[in-house]
Amino acid sequence: MKGVLMVAAAVAGLGASAGTGYYMMEKKAPPVETAAALPADTVGDPQFVPMEPLVLPIVENGIVRENVYLELSLEVDGKEKAQQVLQQKERLHHALLMALYDGPIASGTPPRLDPLKVKALALQTARAVKGGEAVTAVRIEGAMPGAE
Repeated sequence: MKGVLMVAAAVAGLGASAGTGYYMMEKKAPPVETAAALPADTVGDPQFVPMEPLVLPIVENGIVRENVYLELSLEVDGKEKAQQVLQQKERLHHALLMALYDGPIASGTPPRLDPLKVKALALQTARAVKGGEAVTAVRIEGAMPGAE
């Protein structure tokens, strides 16, 4: 009798699983947006120029709370602009270091690195050095806290 009950329970469980699977497969997938509905890309051939790592302090009330090891890449449109940025790489690195070292790159309590502030300040600085819209975006490749 126990064997019959175990088999019946197994069949009921298998049936419930199959029914659930069938029900889930019958649901319609949400409609996929067409290419016309999506916003147009502003960059046709994105190229990323990696910058040398930066070590930046997180300061609170005039005291360095920690140092952050930061890796950035600059996004440009096309290989020609990437070559132009590579020619100015040392100058860009120095300008980024100066701007981010003194700039407001932290927020919160305790202060932590704010990626939006870093990207905005880095983009503003890179555009000032390169002139115009050569740099379209800044990407944070890595950020690692250091010693306090």
